[in-house]
Amino acid sequence: RHVGSGATGVEVAARFVGYVPATANTPDTPETELICTAPCEVADPLLLDEMVAVDAGRTQPVWLTMFVPPDAPAGEWRGSVTVSADGAKSEVPIALVVHPVTLPEERNLWVTNWVNLHNFASFYGTELCSDRFWQVVEAYARNMGAHRQNTILCPNELIHIYQESDGKLSFDYSDYDRWLGIFDRAGCARLIEGGHLGRRGEGKWETP
Repeated sequence: RHVGSGATGVEVAARFVGYVPATANTPDTPETELICTAPCEVADPLLLDEMVAVDAGRTQPVWLTMFVPPDAPAGEWRGSVTVSADGAKSEVPIALVVHPVTLPEERNLWVTNWVNLHNFASFYGTELCSDRFWQVVEAYARNMGAHRQNTILCPNELIHIYQESDGKLSFDYSDYDRWLGIFDRAGCARLIEGGHLGRRGEGKWETP
């Protein structure tokens, strides 16, 4: 959740760290290259829950995200985080080092993350291109833009193809344009990554 800002103007947000169950490791990977051996749980998502229940003997991480404004003075800033559970409280000291560097608004490192339309829809219990679907896409676009992503994959499934009665094909780009517009407004579409046209063979990296 959003915690607030201190005297430095630094915005702080706190999120509980969630875990993803891993039932199998990547095949043919040496154990020395594995973070953990499946079955195991891997820390990954930052949750939006205000509170979480923690079993006895289990550690629950909390991730602090700090947004440093461009005019924040360089130096080391110290503070503390108060942790409470069942009426008990404890203060944990923290330190933030602000370096004398300002990131330019222009982003020259091309960053992309592939996305899956069907996973968007199924995870949030909605249908492709429904009102709820587009709300989810808007939220993801804002988050990706805040983290300086500037390249967006535009899946071909958003282009609807129809065969007319005379046999000619017509193409409806309205959903494609809507998708691209959402990410463009969020600052994520300086480069457009086209959808894939070719596929690999079954279980192989080579394309015959």
